[in-house]
Amino acid sequence: MVGQAKLKVHISKSHDSRDILMSAGDKSVCVCVWNVQLYAAVKERMDEMQLHNMSWIEVQFLKKAVDVLCQCRQTLMYTYVFAFYLRKNNQSIIFEVCAPRLCVRGFVLTCSCA
Repeated sequence: MVGQAKLKVHISKSHDSRDILMSAGDKSVCVCVWNVQLYAAVKERMDEMQLHNMSWIEVQFLKKAVDVLCQCRQTLMYTYVFAFYLRKNNQSIIFEVCAPRLCVRGFVLTCSCA
């Protein structure tokens, strides 16, 4: 139980504040609040593009881009747990320096899609 508490503190310190870690019974469920908002904004943009003489198939690249972005953000969420259990050495330090940069870049991409 103490290990789980330390892990949650580690995640909350390093995790993007817009992604919420909720406890559901015995399982921890990661829910990305941005995904719902992002898909809604992209759907609006896709509908708007279709009104400007683009076909349905031509605007599907936007949905695919958001799918990939959300998958990348989910993978990044798992790296926080990985970093917690990683043995401390030079490579782990490099990893911990690079992870926040990836998080920022993911956030910038998310904002530019919405």
